Amino acid sequence: MIDPSDRIMHIGLTINLTKITYCIILFLFITDLNWIILPLSTRKIIGIVGFIYIALNKFRVNQNILLDILFMYLLGGIILFFSSILGGGEDFSFWGVLLNRIFIALGGYYIYAKWKNYSLEEFLKQYVNIVLINDLIALLLFLSPTLNSIAVYLQPVSENAAELFSGLRLIGIGAFRFFEGGIFNALALICIVFLYLKKVFSVKKAFGYFSLILFLGMFIARTTMLGLVAFLFVLSPSFSNFKRLWKLGILLLMGVVGIFLVLNILLQDSEVMKFAFELILNIIDKGEFATKSTNGLLTMYIFPDSWKTWLIGDGMWMQNGYYYMSTDVGYCRLLFLWGIIGTLIFFSFTFSLSRKSMFNQSKLNKNLVKILFLFLLIINVKGFSDFTFLYFPVLFYLQREKEFFLNSCIYLR
Repeated sequence: MIDPSDRIMHIGLTINLTKITYCIILFLFITDLNWIILPLSTRKIIGIVGFIYIALNKFRVNQNILLDILFMYLLGGIILFFSSILGGGEDFSFWGVLLNRIFIALGGYYIYAKWKNYSLEEFLKQYVNIVLINDLIALLLFLSPTLNSIAVYLQPVSENAAELFSGLRLIGIGAFRFFEGGIFNALALICIVFLYLKKVFSVKKAFGYFSLILFLGMFIARTTMLGLVAFLFVLSPSFSNFKRLWKLGILLLMGVVGIFLVLNILLQDSEVMKFAFELILNIIDKGEFATKSTNGLLTMYIFPDSWKTWLIGDGMWMQNGYYYMSTDVGYCRLLFLWGIIGTLIFFSFTFSLSRKSMFNQSKLNKNLVKILFLFLLIINVKGFSDFTFLYFPVLFYLQREKEFFLNSCIYLR
């Protein structure tokens, strides 16, 4: 006869191993290690595992959102094909982008479906933890030249980037580098506020996470500041949420100002400090709301000079190893890729997916989707991004919550 205490211990060990496996897979999926010792990036590997998982289940998919996503990229491929033919483009790099997004959709679905017992809140909590771990790794690499050399060997940085940003910013592993690193951190700030309003995080924990990720993220990329759109949750009609958000906001305002003043004293002559907080320092010292990056961004707004390109694009994403037309502005790159028609379809389809996921959701869940979509529109003013590594899993989890809600209503009847 099995001792009940042994049975409980066995169940507890199984649960712990399940959660550890979940966290490891999620870390590899989010971080997207692309080391030379790996045949593919970890995100692609998990995407392939996701495809095998679906195949083993005889292609039975309990997520209409996934089918919609796959259809969106099929449609994107068709538009790109005609843009390339009619525009005379000979660049195939965006086909790789579309394929990569399919890997992300399959990998995100695998994580969602394989670990069925985890909720949206658990997923976002682990996402925040993963971002903080990656920020701390980036700090460690900055402080240790030896470890940094190993990281650069495993996943090389281009010579131009290494020369341009050496000693200026923290550079992490995997995708936690440069512009994309800032996106990870900005999204984490949005998740922290959401989890705080969901009462998953206490005010102390939310303050600690927010402060650490904000400052470490700024040392990686100043795009992190865009995560402050998280405070648009204040538009929630719930008075309790309004009150909780103001409480966190006031605490953060005082704490962040204090931390900045201390850092400014300790790192006054540091290049990394000048780079991370150039905007704030320029406001204080010169009264200018600008940085070298924002001034340079204005020169990147290059637009088509023919109606054909405006309508259907040139079918070009890269040219001779550089961004086509030498612009890295997201909207401009999409215009040159597949014109206004393709760009509107891309954002309209994303909006449609977002709107579909909000049906029968709580106000907070709806606001999360709205803020993420708004962030998508804002971030492409700077550079191209669709942060599908977070967006797709969020849509999957919201779909499950909607189904649970509808089933509960049917049961109550």
